[in-house]
Amino acid sequence: MGNLYIYKCKNCQSEIEYKTGGGFFTSEYFEETEKLTNQFKDEALSGKYGKIIKAIAENNDGNIEYNRNTKLFRCNECKAVNVLRAKEISNFPYIKSEYSLSVKISVQCPECHKGIMETVNLFEPIWCEKCQDYSSELISFGFWD
Repeated sequence: MGNLYIYKCKNCQSEIEYKTGGGFFTSEYFEETEKLTNQFKDEALSGKYGKIIKAIAENNDGNIEYNRNTKLFRCNECKAVNVLRAKEISNFPYIKSEYSLSVKISVQCPECHKGIMETVNLFEPIWCEKCQDYSSELISFGFWD
């Protein structure tokens, strides 16, 4: 099951729909997620994301979660909104406290190749391409399958 987000511009009334996640019957999504998750884990173990992430990856007992699911992102440079795969590591098993630790690896914007993609805050307007303004607001949220 995935999430459905529908945004509507308060100025020009244009609507745009975004779907994240995978439908119940889309085994391809889950297979691709598993493949990318394993690749991400291998990259962490190889040191691609730095020495700290490598040490964490090497010293886990199998309880670290490598997340490559799709999420809604916005570029901090060109303002483009895209559904992309996250790169997150969380649930570090050796931290014995009330706190949790998570790491998010930056994803470069596929549109402008300059900016960094940031997770969209669903309670804030997103950029409307037609109006060239932050005027599109979330009008509907649901699930799709």
